[in-house]
Amino acid sequence: MTNKQTNCANKISTLSTAKSSKYNRDYGLNKSSPLAFFDDFTNKILSSNLWNVGDFKWGPDFNHGVRPENVLWNKDGIVTIKSYGKYFSDPQKNYQGGTLISKLAYGPGRFETKMKMVPRFGTSTAFWTFMYGDSLDLMGNLKSELNQEIDIELNVNQDFKSVWFTNWHTEKDSTHVSKLTKINNADGDWHIYAFEWHTSPNRIDYYIDNKLIYTSSTHVPYVAGNIFIGNWFPRNWAGNADFEEDYMQIDYISYTPYENQPYVNYDKANFKSSTFPTKSLPLPPVANMIADASFTNSPLYEKYSIDKVWELSKNIAINKTAGKNKSGLLLTTDSFAKQIVTDIISGYEYYVKASVKLLDINSHAKLYIKQLDKDKTQIGKTQVLDISDKTINFIQGEFFNLSLNFKASTKTKFIELGFTCIDGSLALTNVFMNTTYRLKNCD
Repeated sequence: MTNKQTNCANKISTLSTAKSSKYNRDYGLNKSSPLAFFDDFTNKILSSNLWNVGDFKWGPDFNHGVRPENVLWNKDGIVTIKSYGKYFSDPQKNYQGGTLISKLAYGPGRFETKMKMVPRFGTSTAFWTFMYGDSLDLMGNLKSELNQEIDIELNVNQDFKSVWFTNWHTEKDSTHVSKLTKINNADGDWHIYAFEWHTSPNRIDYYIDNKLIYTSSTHVPYVAGNIFIGNWFPRNWAGNADFEEDYMQIDYISYTPYENQPYVNYDKANFKSSTFPTKSLPLPPVANMIADASFTNSPLYEKYSIDKVWELSKNIAINKTAGKNKSGLLLTTDSFAKQIVTDIISGYEYYVKASVKLLDINSHAKLYIKQLDKDKTQIGKTQVLDISDKTINFIQGEFFNLSLNFKASTKTKFIELGFTCIDGSLALTNVFMNTTYRLKNCD
């Protein structure tokens, strides 16, 4: 057993002995059932036997579904699922995510995962069970067009603390509640999400980090469902996908059935899918919150003539020779480039860096940060870093690195990040931004 397996097993043990204020969570759990599993993704044979990878779409027309190539596995036991937002360079992949799907359908029990959500709006990170079709009910009556589902959905209502809990009988019959959690689900920490499904009597208990958040006793499913976990792009309720690329990560998934909980088995599910990836790939670096950070994606400016990723003054443009290794931006006197960065977490410290080269030793420019509220009204003072031959790390005739830290205020929802050239000219490329917390705690 690896260190990771030991740590996760200890946490499972702690969770399994916990009690909510009303119920003994362990009562009736059958830990020796052949259906019970704990998969921390350190054993690729076990994971391959349990999981497929989704290859289809649902929801609005503009989204490009979930695709197998977006699900990555690392031998140390982390599954990464990529999410491509509005500004991703390939128009066939933007609004696209990925998902794991269990090969078997599972009935009442404890469903649990430890994961990090995609920390960007527009995409929903979710953990759910799902069955759709015709089936007998518990009384032996045939029911048509069932939609038996239990959902934990994140990234809702433009608030990372907002979580949806929903359970369904049909597409029209469901119980749905929105709850605000004390934790910020996009904070970059691992969080544990679980639901405990009972049918005698009907009850679903929803937990986050071992705390009971909500209990539902209506529209509780009675047909077994496949387990899904991943991210996808709904129409409006998850917000706007104003980003290029980010990802979620999964540390483990577990299931333990309850005894004496009647349900109808279901083995007719036929989801288009591929096999679980068994080639270990390195964990990705911390995602860049800046879209088109090296000014290489000129099609964005053609496609988004109104909602441009970078707003550029009329006297500058992307220059294929201005970058360090790729394209960059050439700024001249009285020119500017700015971008609105979304999905800011209040109270967190952010790190910004960029590579610049002064094309004239007397050139003078500025990097600035403006914090904006939900109405995009500025909060507080503009934070500015001078760029000149007196800037730290300056190297004459070569690219050198700038860096700037700032802390988001309690009301900050957006950041305006910009560069202005006051005199002379400079080349700009490789702009980067994310929280200092994620940079220090990257798995």
